[in-house]
Amino acid sequence: MKSTIMIKSSREFTKTIKRGKSVADKYLIIYIFPNNIKINKIGISIGKKVGNSVTRNHVKRLIRESYRLIEGNIKIGFNIVFIPRESSAKVSFCDIKTSTVKLFKKLELLDKVVI
Repeated sequence: MKSTIMIKSSREFTKTIKRGKSVADKYLIIYIFPNNIKINKIGISIGKKVGNSVTRNHVKRLIRESYRLIEGNIKIGFNIVFIPRESSAKVSFCDIKTSTVKLFKKLELLDKVVI
């Protein structure tokens, strides 16, 4: 299993979002930016439009778990920022995981095929 660190500074969030590559679908937007180190850093930025604090934290847990399950197949050396859309508040874990896998395939970050 690869090690992953959470992005905590707003500077790294801003840099990843402004200068990084992005892909999106109806549930998530993912930004990536190379970080020139041997680990991935992930961050989740979620707005109040998604729902109340309970809903937002639930969506964050779903995203973190979907990332954790495919983490071993993702190429290393990137800052990754997830931004959930409003529609992500009403979907199941399977939908979030499918969306995450699909977007990582679009970004060509998956080493192996994940189902």
